[in-house]
Amino acid sequence: FKGAHNPAVMRDATEADIRELRAVTGTDPVLLTLAPERNGSIEAIRLAVSLGIVVSLGHTNASADTMRLAVAAGATGFTHLGNGIPQQLDRHDNILWRVFDTPGLMPSLIPDTHHVSPILFRHMHRALPPERIYYTTDAMSAAGAPPGRYTIGTIELEVGADQIVRQPGKPNFAGSALKPIDGITRAAQMLGKSWREVWPHFAQRPAELVGLRNEIAAGQPADFCIVTESADGTLNAVRIP
Repeated sequence: FKGAHNPAVMRDATEADIRELRAVTGTDPVLLTLAPERNGSIEAIRLAVSLGIVVSLGHTNASADTMRLAVAAGATGFTHLGNGIPQQLDRHDNILWRVFDTPGLMPSLIPDTHHVSPILFRHMHRALPPERIYYTTDAMSAAGAPPGRYTIGTIELEVGADQIVRQPGKPNFAGSALKPIDGITRAAQMLGKSWREVWPHFAQRPAELVGLRNEIAAGQPADFCIVTESADGTLNAVRIP
């Protein structure tokens, strides 16, 4: 379930791939997405986790049994739930139901009102406890850019007025131009909550998934942002010190 990715470069993960990834990234945090039904994926997950890599499942239609094997091997996330999956879903057994039913996974959602419709977005928040949901933009290189055509490698992509990225002439999504601060506002609107209530899904939850320190402590770098809020509760500006 490749989305806009080039199928010619898709392959099964190998031990050499995982070790090369770790060698290239050194001690940096790494979040690796893979489809667990591919040959060798369970072994790759086990090795990646042993090397300190956080593994997320995605672009997949794995069975419930395969999902549980992946979690047992150490997978802890699910990448942009609702996307990178079959377009037509069986009403009795599909990847959404399997993710909801698989303990130990923290799925990400793209809160742009397009990748996940508002009604499905609300249902996902009812089906999953809040500590199991984090938000992502699925942003590509044109994030925040005006509508127009851009390239990623050899792939030509078009950013629409709705901030959705598509391959020209094709209906499927190819990433997003959503900015995190806009995602906060849209998520709050879809859920009927204040931005403060949804903020942890774009901040604390992702940090927890990848094991980043998420506290302000004496002698440690303090990462924070300053926002201004309008009378109706929406965010007007963001400044990162």
